[in-house]
Amino acid sequence: IQQASIGIQEVTENVAQVSLVSGTVAKDIAEVSQSADTISQESDGVKASAVNLTSMADKLRGLVRHFKL
Repeated sequence: IQQASIGIQEVTENVAQVSLVSGTVAKDIAEVSQSADTISQESDGVKASAVNLTSMADKLRGLVRHFKL
């Protein structure tokens, strides 16, 4: 009976460790997901800025054409 009790205690400890690790993994996955969302939002901002800069460059080219000799 003592060996069974020790075995049950080891299983209980292992389950507790697995539970702790699972919680850590879940937290890490959530952080990665949040980081991916942030990167996506920042990428959208960079894209919008690039579109704006392209438009400004086109306008500037048009203005410069008027001043060429």
